[in-house]
Amino acid sequence: MHVDRHSRHSRHRRHRRLAASFRPRSALGLAGIIAGKDLKQRMRDRSALVVAFILPLALTVIFAQSLSDIDSAGPGIRLALTDGDSDGNGKGADDADNAADDADNNDAAPNNDNDNDNDDIAQRGLRAALQQLEQSGVIVLSRASSRAQAVAWVADGTADTAIVLPPRWAQAVTSATPVQIEILAHGQRPIAAAVAETIAQQFAQQVRAVQVAVATALVHLPLGQAEPRALATQAAAMPAAIVFEDLTASQKELDPKTRFAAGMAVFFLFFTVQFAVTGLLEERRLGTMQRLLAAPMPPSAILIGKLATGVVMGVGSVGALALASALILGANWGDGVGALVLIVTAVLAAVAITGLVASFAATAEQANNAQAVVAIVLGTLGGSFFPVAQGGETIAMLSMLTPHAWFLQGLATLQSGGGIIELWPALLALGAMTIAASTIALVRLAKAVAL
Repeated sequence: MHVDRHSRHSRHRRHRRLAASFRPRSALGLAGIIAGKDLKQRMRDRSALVVAFILPLALTVIFAQSLSDIDSAGPGIRLALTDGDSDGNGKGADDADNAADDADNNDAAPNNDNDNDNDDIAQRGLRAALQQLEQSGVIVLSRASSRAQAVAWVADGTADTAIVLPPRWAQAVTSATPVQIEILAHGQRPIAAAVAETIAQQFAQQVRAVQVAVATALVHLPLGQAEPRALATQAAAMPAAIVFEDLTASQKELDPKTRFAAGMAVFFLFFTVQFAVTGLLEERRLGTMQRLLAAPMPPSAILIGKLATGVVMGVGSVGALALASALILGANWGDGVGALVLIVTAVLAAVAITGLVASFAATAEQANNAQAVVAIVLGTLGGSFFPVAQGGETIAMLSMLTPHAWFLQGLATLQSGGGIIELWPALLALGAMTIAASTIALVRLAKAVAL
Protein backbone atom coordinates (compact mmCIF):
# COMPACT_ATOMS: atom_id res chain seq x y z
CA MET A 1 0.00 0.00 0.00
CA HIS A 2 2.78 2.34 0.82
CA VAL A 3 4.40 1.77 -2.58
CA ASP A 4 1.11 2.33 -4.44
CA ARG A 5 0.38 5.50 -2.55
CA HIS A 6 3.93 6.79 -3.22
CA SER A 7 3.71 6.08 -6.95
CA ARG A 8 0.28 7.70 -7.10
CA HIS A 9 1.61 10.82 -5.43
CA SER A 10 4.60 10.83 -7.82
CA ARG A 11 2.30 10.71 -10.82
CA HIS A 12 0.22 13.57 -9.44
CA ARG A 13 3.33 15.70 -8.87
CA ARG A 14 4.60 14.92 -12.38
CA HIS A 15 1.25 15.87 -13.92
CA ARG A 16 1.19 19.10 -11.92
CA ARG A 17 4.71 19.97 -13.12
CA LEU A 18 3.71 19.29 -16.76
CA ALA A 19 0.58 21.34 -16.45
CA ALA A 20 2.49 24.17 -14.81
CA SER A 21 5.09 24.09 -17.56
CA PHE A 22 2.41 24.50 -20.22
CA ARG A 23 0.38 27.29 -18.67
CA PRO A 24 2.76 30.21 -18.95
CA ARG A 25 3.90 29.41 -22.49
CA SER A 26 2.54 31.30 -25.47
CA ALA A 27 1.40 29.70 -28.70
CA LEU A 28 4.72 30.54 -30.32
CA GLY A 29 6.62 28.95 -27.45
CA LEU A 30 4.58 25.78 -27.76
CA ALA A 31 5.10 25.85 -31.54
CA GLY A 32 8.83 26.04 -30.91
CA ILE A 33 8.69 22.94 -28.70
CA ILE A 34 6.83 21.02 -31.41
CA ALA A 35 9.26 22.23 -34.08
CA GLY A 36 12.24 21.21 -31.93
CA LYS A 37 10.79 17.76 -31.43
CA ASP A 38 10.16 17.31 -35.16
CA LEU A 39 13.63 18.55 -36.06
CA LYS A 40 15.22 15.97 -33.76
CA GLN A 41 13.16 13.26 -35.45
CA ARG A 42 14.14 14.45 -38.93
CA MET A 43 17.81 14.59 -38.03
CA ARG A 44 17.60 10.91 -37.12
CA ASP A 45 15.88 10.15 -40.44
CA ARG A 46 18.62 9.28 -42.93
CA SER A 47 16.33 9.62 -45.95
CA ALA A 48 15.55 13.23 -45.01
CA LEU A 49 19.25 14.01 -44.67
CA VAL A 50 19.98 12.48 -48.07
CA VAL A 51 17.25 14.48 -49.81
CA ALA A 52 18.08 17.72 -48.01
CA PHE A 53 21.88 17.71 -48.17
CA ILE A 54 23.68 14.81 -49.82
CA LEU A 55 21.72 14.31 -53.05
CA PRO A 56 21.57 17.98 -54.13
CA LEU A 57 25.30 18.44 -53.58
CA ALA A 58 26.19 15.20 -55.35
CA LEU A 59 24.13 16.10 -58.45
CA THR A 60 25.55 19.61 -58.48
CA VAL A 61 29.11 18.28 -58.52
CA ILE A 62 28.28 15.74 -61.24
CA PHE A 63 26.59 18.29 -63.52
CA ALA A 64 29.29 20.88 -62.97
CA GLN A 65 32.10 18.44 -63.75
CA SER A 66 30.39 16.90 -66.80
CA LEU A 67 29.86 20.32 -68.35
CA SER A 68 33.00 21.98 -67.06
CA ASP A 69 34.07 23.06 -70.53
CA ILE A 70 31.21 25.54 -70.63
CA ASP A 71 32.77 27.76 -68.01
CA SER A 72 36.26 26.83 -66.96
CA ALA A 73 38.33 29.01 -64.69
CA GLY A 74 41.39 28.62 -66.95
CA PRO A 75 42.03 29.87 -70.49
CA GLY A 76 39.56 29.54 -73.34
CA ILE A 77 39.09 26.72 -75.82
CA ARG A 78 42.42 25.45 -77.15
CA LEU A 79 42.11 25.79 -80.91
CA ALA A 80 44.74 24.40 -83.30
CA LEU A 81 44.94 25.91 -86.79
CA THR A 82 46.50 24.20 -89.80
CA ASP A 83 46.97 26.70 -92.62
CA GLY A 84 47.46 25.07 -96.00
CA ASP A 85 48.98 28.30 -97.33
CA SER A 86 51.72 28.36 -94.67
CA ASP A 87 55.33 27.46 -95.34
CA GLY A 88 55.24 24.37 -93.17
CA ASN A 89 56.48 26.17 -90.07
CA GLY A 90 53.09 27.44 -89.03
CA LYS A 91 53.51 30.76 -90.83
CA GLY A 92 50.44 31.85 -92.68
CA ALA A 93 47.85 34.10 -91.21
CA ASP A 94 50.37 35.58 -88.81
CA ASP A 95 52.59 36.69 -91.67
CA ALA A 96 49.88 38.50 -93.63
CA ASP A 97 51.51 41.89 -93.14
CA ASN A 98 54.88 40.58 -94.36
CA ALA A 99 53.18 39.03 -97.36
CA ALA A 100 51.51 42.34 -98.13
CA ASP A 101 54.84 44.19 -98.01
CA ASP A 102 56.47 41.61 -100.28
CA ALA A 103 53.60 41.83 -102.73
CA ASP A 104 53.76 45.63 -102.91
CA ASN A 105 57.54 45.64 -103.44
CA ASN A 106 57.61 42.90 -106.09
CA ASP A 107 56.76 44.66 -109.38
CA ALA A 108 58.54 42.19 -111.66
CA ALA A 109 55.91 39.45 -111.43
CA PRO A 110 52.41 40.93 -111.79
CA ASN A 111 50.66 37.57 -111.85
CA ASN A 112 52.27 36.54 -108.58
CA ASP A 113 51.44 39.96 -107.20
CA ASN A 114 47.76 39.38 -107.83
CA ASP A 115 47.90 36.01 -106.08
CA ASN A 116 49.76 37.48 -103.12
CA ASP A 117 47.27 40.33 -102.88
CA ASN A 118 44.41 37.86 -102.88
CA ASP A 119 46.17 35.84 -100.22
CA ASP A 120 46.82 39.00 -98.23
CA ILE A 121 43.12 39.89 -98.16
CA ALA A 122 42.09 36.47 -96.92
CA GLN A 123 44.97 36.18 -94.46
CA ARG A 124 44.17 39.58 -92.98
CA GLY A 125 40.54 38.62 -92.49
CA LEU A 126 41.42 35.33 -90.84
CA ARG A 127 44.03 36.90 -88.59
CA ALA A 128 41.68 39.68 -87.47
CA ALA A 129 38.94 37.20 -86.61
CA LEU A 130 41.24 34.92 -84.63
CA GLN A 131 42.95 37.78 -82.81
CA GLN A 132 39.62 39.17 -81.68
CA LEU A 133 38.58 35.79 -80.30
CA GLU A 134 41.95 35.34 -78.60
CA GLN A 135 41.84 38.76 -76.98
CA SER A 136 38.33 38.14 -75.65
CA GLY A 137 39.48 34.86 -74.06
CA VAL A 138 37.27 32.60 -76.17
CA ILE A 139 40.15 30.64 -77.69
CA VAL A 140 43.83 29.94 -77.11
CA LEU A 141 45.32 29.62 -80.59
CA SER A 142 48.17 27.34 -81.57
CA ARG A 143 49.57 26.60 -85.05
CA ALA A 144 49.92 23.06 -86.32
CA SER A 145 52.34 22.52 -89.19
CA SER A 146 50.23 19.78 -90.77
CA ARG A 147 46.91 18.05 -90.56
CA ALA A 148 48.57 15.02 -88.98
CA GLN A 149 49.94 17.17 -86.18
CA ALA A 150 46.54 18.73 -85.60
CA VAL A 151 44.96 15.26 -85.38
CA ALA A 152 47.59 14.20 -82.85
CA TRP A 153 47.02 17.30 -80.74
CA VAL A 154 43.26 16.76 -80.60
CA ALA A 155 43.71 13.07 -79.82
CA ASP A 156 46.13 13.55 -76.91
CA GLY A 157 44.32 16.58 -75.46
CA THR A 158 46.89 19.21 -76.39
CA ALA A 159 44.13 20.95 -78.36
CA ASP A 160 40.38 20.80 -77.76
CA THR A 161 39.58 21.11 -81.46
CA ALA A 162 41.27 22.09 -84.73
CA ILE A 163 40.52 23.89 -87.98
CA VAL A 164 42.28 22.63 -91.13
CA LEU A 165 42.49 25.02 -94.09
CA PRO A 166 43.36 23.43 -97.46
CA PRO A 167 46.23 24.64 -99.66
CA ARG A 168 45.57 27.78 -101.74
CA TRP A 169 42.37 28.47 -99.84
CA ALA A 170 43.07 32.20 -99.77
CA GLN A 171 42.70 32.53 -103.54
CA ALA A 172 39.01 31.73 -103.18
CA VAL A 173 38.38 35.36 -102.19
CA THR A 174 38.45 36.51 -105.83
CA SER A 175 37.48 33.23 -107.47
CA ALA A 176 34.51 30.92 -107.57
CA THR A 177 36.51 27.91 -106.42
CA PRO A 178 34.82 26.08 -103.53
CA VAL A 179 36.84 25.78 -100.35
CA GLN A 180 36.33 22.99 -97.81
CA ILE A 181 37.29 23.81 -94.23
CA GLU A 182 37.78 20.75 -92.03
CA ILE A 183 36.95 20.65 -88.31
CA LEU A 184 38.74 18.11 -86.13
CA ALA A 185 36.81 17.35 -82.95
CA HIS A 186 37.06 15.08 -79.93
CA GLY A 187 33.95 13.14 -78.94
CA GLN A 188 34.26 14.21 -75.31
CA ARG A 189 34.54 17.93 -76.12
CA PRO A 190 31.40 18.80 -78.10
CA ILE A 191 31.28 22.42 -76.95
CA ALA A 192 34.76 23.12 -78.30
CA ALA A 193 33.85 21.51 -81.62
CA ALA A 194 30.74 23.67 -81.87
CA VAL A 195 32.80 26.81 -81.27
CA ALA A 196 35.30 25.83 -83.98
CA GLU A 197 32.47 25.11 -86.40
CA THR A 198 30.93 28.50 -85.69
CA ILE A 199 34.26 30.24 -86.32
CA ALA A 200 34.67 28.42 -89.62
CA GLN A 201 31.11 29.19 -90.70
CA GLN A 202 31.44 32.88 -89.86
CA PHE A 203 34.70 33.17 -91.79
CA ALA A 204 33.23 31.27 -94.76
CA GLN A 205 30.30 33.68 -94.82
CA GLN A 206 32.70 36.61 -94.93
CA VAL A 207 34.56 35.01 -97.83
CA ARG A 208 31.29 34.41 -99.70
CA ALA A 209 30.24 37.99 -99.10
CA VAL A 210 33.49 39.23 -100.66
CA GLN A 211 33.04 36.87 -103.63
CA VAL A 212 29.50 38.11 -104.27
CA ALA A 213 30.56 41.73 -103.99
CA VAL A 214 33.44 41.27 -106.45
CA ALA A 215 31.30 39.29 -108.92
CA THR A 216 28.56 41.94 -108.82
CA ALA A 217 31.04 44.76 -109.38
CA LEU A 218 32.68 42.95 -112.31
CA VAL A 219 29.30 42.72 -114.03
CA HIS A 220 28.20 46.33 -113.57
CA LEU A 221 31.46 48.33 -113.69
CA PRO A 222 33.14 49.33 -116.95
CA LEU A 223 35.90 47.02 -118.09
CA GLY A 224 38.68 49.47 -117.32
CA GLN A 225 37.48 50.06 -113.76
CA ALA A 226 36.84 46.41 -112.87
CA GLU A 227 40.03 45.41 -111.09
CA PRO A 228 39.40 42.27 -108.96
CA ARG A 229 42.21 42.99 -106.48
CA ALA A 230 40.98 46.50 -105.63
CA LEU A 231 37.35 45.35 -105.51
CA ALA A 232 38.22 42.51 -103.17
CA THR A 233 40.20 44.85 -100.94
CA GLN A 234 37.28 47.30 -100.75
CA ALA A 235 34.77 44.54 -100.08
CA ALA A 236 36.90 43.02 -97.31
CA ALA A 237 37.27 46.45 -95.70
CA MET A 238 33.50 47.05 -95.63
CA PRO A 239 31.98 46.87 -92.13
CA ALA A 240 29.78 43.89 -91.41
CA ALA A 241 26.06 44.35 -91.98
CA ILE A 242 25.35 42.81 -88.59
CA VAL A 243 27.66 43.49 -85.68
CA PHE A 244 27.43 41.64 -82.37
CA GLU A 245 28.43 43.60 -79.29
CA ASP A 246 28.78 42.56 -75.68
CA LEU A 247 25.97 44.49 -74.00
CA THR A 248 24.60 44.20 -70.49
CA ALA A 249 21.48 42.06 -70.67
CA SER A 250 18.29 43.20 -68.99
CA GLN A 251 17.93 39.73 -67.47
CA LYS A 252 21.09 38.49 -65.79
CA GLU A 253 22.37 34.97 -66.30
CA LEU A 254 24.15 32.81 -63.76
CA ASP A 255 27.44 31.12 -64.49
CA PRO A 256 27.00 27.36 -65.02
CA LYS A 257 28.41 26.22 -61.66
CA THR A 258 26.21 28.56 -59.66
CA ARG A 259 23.21 27.73 -61.84
CA PHE A 260 23.58 24.02 -61.20
CA ALA A 261 24.02 24.55 -57.46
CA ALA A 262 21.09 26.95 -57.15
CA GLY A 263 18.89 24.87 -59.45
CA MET A 264 19.45 21.70 -57.46
CA ALA A 265 19.01 23.57 -54.18
CA VAL A 266 15.61 25.03 -55.05
CA PHE A 267 14.49 21.79 -56.73
CA PHE A 268 15.19 19.56 -53.72
CA LEU A 269 13.89 22.27 -51.40
CA PHE A 270 10.35 21.18 -52.22
CA PHE A 271 11.16 17.58 -51.30
CA THR A 272 12.85 18.71 -48.08
CA VAL A 273 9.99 20.80 -46.71
CA GLN A 274 7.32 18.26 -47.60
CA PHE A 275 8.43 16.03 -44.71
CA ALA A 276 7.28 18.67 -42.24
CA VAL A 277 4.00 19.45 -44.00
CA THR A 278 2.95 15.84 -44.41
CA GLY A 279 3.82 15.31 -40.75
CA LEU A 280 0.39 16.74 -39.93
CA LEU A 281 -1.35 14.00 -41.88
CA GLU A 282 0.98 11.37 -40.43
CA GLU A 283 0.19 12.53 -36.88
CA ARG A 284 -3.48 12.15 -37.62
CA ARG A 285 -3.03 8.66 -39.09
CA LEU A 286 -1.02 7.45 -36.10
CA GLY A 287 -3.49 8.91 -33.61
CA THR A 288 -0.95 11.23 -31.98
CA MET A 289 -2.84 14.28 -33.24
CA GLN A 290 -5.61 13.61 -30.70
CA ARG A 291 -3.01 13.51 -27.93
CA LEU A 292 -1.60 16.85 -29.03
CA LEU A 293 -5.06 18.38 -29.15
CA ALA A 294 -5.80 17.05 -25.67
CA ALA A 295 -2.80 18.92 -24.30
CA PRO A 296 -3.26 22.49 -23.06
CA MET A 297 -2.19 24.12 -26.32
CA PRO A 298 -4.14 25.80 -29.13
CA PRO A 299 -4.37 23.99 -32.49
CA SER A 300 -2.58 26.94 -34.11
CA ALA A 301 0.58 26.09 -32.14
CA ILE A 302 0.59 22.60 -33.66
CA LEU A 303 0.18 23.97 -37.17
CA ILE A 304 2.81 26.69 -36.73
CA GLY A 305 5.27 24.23 -35.21
CA LYS A 306 4.93 21.80 -38.11
CA LEU A 307 5.37 24.53 -40.72
CA ALA A 308 8.28 26.06 -38.81
CA THR A 309 10.03 22.70 -39.01
CA GLY A 310 9.82 22.90 -42.79
CA VAL A 311 11.19 26.45 -42.83
CA VAL A 312 14.19 25.55 -40.65
CA MET A 313 14.97 22.44 -42.68
CA GLY A 314 14.60 24.33 -45.95
CA VAL A 315 16.87 27.20 -44.94
CA GLY A 316 19.41 24.74 -43.58
CA SER A 317 19.35 22.66 -46.76
CA VAL A 318 19.73 25.54 -49.23
CA GLY A 319 22.20 27.37 -46.99
CA ALA A 320 24.40 24.30 -46.58
CA LEU A 321 24.40 23.67 -50.34
CA ALA A 322 25.25 27.31 -51.03
CA LEU A 323 28.21 27.16 -48.67
CA ALA A 324 29.41 23.77 -49.94
CA SER A 325 29.11 24.73 -53.62
CA ALA A 326 31.03 27.96 -52.99
CA LEU A 327 33.86 26.13 -51.24
CA ILE A 328 34.02 23.05 -53.49
CA LEU A 329 33.01 24.37 -56.93
CA GLY A 330 33.66 28.09 -56.58
CA ALA A 331 29.99 28.99 -57.07
CA ASN A 332 29.19 32.68 -56.62
CA TRP A 333 26.05 33.41 -54.58
CA GLY A 334 26.64 37.14 -54.49
CA ASP A 335 26.06 39.31 -51.45
CA GLY A 336 25.70 37.15 -48.34
CA VAL A 337 22.89 39.15 -46.72
CA GLY A 338 20.96 39.36 -49.96
CA ALA A 339 21.41 35.63 -50.58
CA LEU A 340 20.12 34.82 -47.09
CA VAL A 341 17.02 37.00 -47.56
CA LEU A 342 16.38 35.41 -50.96
CA ILE A 343 16.79 31.89 -49.55
CA VAL A 344 14.38 32.52 -46.67
CA THR A 345 11.80 34.03 -49.02
CA ALA A 346 12.08 31.08 -51.40
CA VAL A 347 11.74 28.62 -48.51
CA LEU A 348 8.57 30.34 -47.30
CA ALA A 349 7.12 30.07 -50.80
CA ALA A 350 8.04 26.37 -50.98
CA VAL A 351 6.45 25.63 -47.59
CA ALA A 352 3.28 27.48 -48.62
CA ILE A 353 2.99 25.64 -51.93
CA THR A 354 3.67 22.19 -50.49
CA GLY A 355 1.23 22.96 -47.67
CA LEU A 356 -1.41 23.89 -50.23
CA VAL A 357 -0.89 20.62 -52.09
CA ALA A 358 -0.98 18.59 -48.87
CA SER A 359 -4.22 20.25 -47.76
CA PHE A 360 -6.07 18.53 -50.60
CA ALA A 361 -4.74 15.05 -49.72
CA ALA A 362 -6.46 12.60 -47.40
CA THR A 363 -3.32 10.70 -46.37
CA ALA A 364 0.38 11.39 -46.08
CA GLU A 365 1.10 9.01 -48.95
CA GLN A 366 -1.26 10.90 -51.27
CA ALA A 367 0.32 14.17 -50.21
CA ASN A 368 3.85 12.87 -50.91
CA ASN A 369 2.88 11.68 -54.38
CA ALA A 370 1.12 14.92 -55.29
CA GLN A 371 3.93 17.05 -53.90
CA ALA A 372 6.52 15.07 -55.88
CA VAL A 373 4.62 15.70 -59.13
CA VAL A 374 4.27 19.41 -58.37
CA ALA A 375 7.95 19.68 -57.42
CA ILE A 376 9.12 18.04 -60.65
CA VAL A 377 6.83 20.12 -62.86
CA LEU A 378 7.73 23.40 -61.19
CA GLY A 379 11.43 22.53 -61.13
CA THR A 380 11.54 21.66 -64.83
CA LEU A 381 9.45 24.64 -65.86
CA GLY A 382 11.34 26.98 -63.55
CA GLY A 383 14.78 26.22 -64.99
CA SER A 384 16.34 24.00 -62.33
CA PHE A 385 17.86 21.73 -65.00
CA PHE A 386 18.34 24.00 -68.03
CA PRO A 387 17.99 27.71 -68.85
CA VAL A 388 14.35 28.39 -69.67
CA ALA A 389 15.40 30.63 -72.57
CA GLN A 390 16.29 27.44 -74.48
CA GLY A 391 12.64 26.38 -74.37
CA GLY A 392 11.33 29.36 -76.30
CA GLU A 393 9.32 32.43 -75.40
CA THR A 394 6.27 30.51 -74.18
CA ILE A 395 8.27 28.42 -71.70
CA ALA A 396 10.11 31.53 -70.53
CA MET A 397 6.81 33.26 -69.79
CA LEU A 398 5.34 30.25 -68.00
CA SER A 399 8.47 29.91 -65.88
CA MET A 400 7.65 33.24 -64.24
CA LEU A 401 4.79 31.44 -62.48
CA THR A 402 7.27 29.30 -60.53
CA PRO A 403 9.33 30.24 -57.47
CA HIS A 404 12.32 28.48 -59.03
CA ALA A 405 12.63 31.00 -61.86
CA TRP A 406 12.35 33.99 -59.53
CA PHE A 407 14.89 32.49 -57.15
CA LEU A 408 17.40 31.95 -59.96
CA GLN A 409 16.74 35.41 -61.39
CA GLY A 410 17.22 36.99 -57.98
CA LEU A 411 20.47 35.09 -57.48
CA ALA A 412 21.68 36.27 -60.89
CA THR A 413 21.02 39.84 -59.75
CA LEU A 414 23.16 39.24 -56.67
CA GLN A 415 25.92 37.62 -58.70
CA SER A 416 26.10 40.64 -61.00
CA GLY A 417 26.74 42.92 -58.02
CA GLY A 418 23.22 43.79 -56.90
CA GLY A 419 22.02 43.97 -53.32
CA ILE A 420 18.76 43.63 -51.42
CA ILE A 421 17.31 46.74 -53.07
CA GLU A 422 17.82 45.28 -56.55
CA LEU A 423 16.17 42.05 -55.38
CA TRP A 424 12.74 43.62 -54.99
CA PRO A 425 11.17 42.04 -58.15
CA ALA A 426 12.15 38.52 -57.06
CA LEU A 427 11.22 39.12 -53.42
CA LEU A 428 7.89 40.62 -54.42
CA ALA A 429 7.03 37.70 -56.69
CA LEU A 430 8.05 35.09 -54.10
CA GLY A 431 6.16 36.97 -51.39
CA ALA A 432 3.02 37.08 -53.52
CA MET A 433 3.22 33.33 -54.10
CA THR A 434 3.70 32.74 -50.38
CA ILE A 435 0.70 34.85 -49.39
CA ALA A 436 -1.59 33.38 -52.05
CA ALA A 437 -0.70 29.74 -51.32
CA SER A 438 -0.50 30.05 -47.53
CA THR A 439 -3.86 31.79 -47.24
CA ILE A 440 -5.65 28.77 -48.67
CA ALA A 441 -3.30 26.20 -47.12
CA LEU A 442 -3.63 27.52 -43.55
CA VAL A 443 -7.44 27.48 -43.68
CA ARG A 444 -7.57 23.93 -44.99
CA LEU A 445 -4.78 22.59 -42.76
CA ALA A 446 -6.37 24.19 -39.70
CA LYS A 447 -9.45 22.13 -40.36
CA ALA A 448 -7.29 19.01 -40.65
CA VAL A 449 -5.64 19.76 -37.31
CA ALA A 450 -8.99 20.33 -35.61
CA LEU A 451 -10.30 16.95 -36.74
